Amino acid sequence: MMNKTEAILFLEEMYRDIVENLNIDKIPDYFAGNYMQTTDGVTSDLVAFRNHIAELKRIAGQIRVSPFHDIVFDQEEQMAAVRYEVDVTKKHGARGQVELLALFQWADSKIVRCHELSRPVSSGEEFKDIASVNARP
Repeated sequence: MMNKTEAILFLEEMYRDIVENLNIDKIPDYFAGNYMQTTDGVTSDLVAFRNHIAELKRIAGQIRVSPFHDIVFDQEEQMAAVRYEVDVTKKHGARGQVELLALFQWADSKIVRCHELSRPVSSGEEFKDIASVNARP
């Protein structure tokens, strides 16, 4: 069972490895096989999440996650809610910022569920779906 400090460090490392570095091979280090995610009303499993990261790797030149602005933690339920921003520079040069609210739950030191809402801060329509973009067939 993680305490608040461990949970924050775990999430910071996950964001660095998976979102900033787009390291698909690290996904099993953080996410359980039965992982489910709902982002902006779109529900996906671990395979779809992996495809999402692959698509981000294809379109993004750089992604930076801000420090967490707000953190709510429930040790008994093993849940954490965080609010943060993501700065994205696409490979074609477009830049944008997206604010996210994410609620995580984990079991056995792996994330089993994430429910998140995103909204573009200053980048408009081009970045509206960046948090839920899926890989193309």
